[in-house]
Amino acid sequence: MPLPLLRAYIDETGDRGHSGKSSAFFAFAAVLVADEDEGDLRAAMSKLRRNLSVPAARHCTGTSTSRRFNGVSM
Repeated sequence: MPLPLLRAYIDETGDRGHSGKSSAFFAFAAVLVADEDEGDLRAAMSKLRRNLSVPAARHCTGTSTSRRFNGVSM
């Protein structure tokens, strides 16, 4: 039996630099999604983008959306 196809979405946050502008933390996050659940993930991301008023062509970041996050229904 073939192994199921999983997609990995990986992102990082923070800055590993050593200047005064560098953040105190650097972290990675990952989400594994089964191929058959890809459509559900994309639908959830579309809803999140709509709720946070982030256009589809724009990169969605915590920094750019956190100011508008309070009171938003997910």
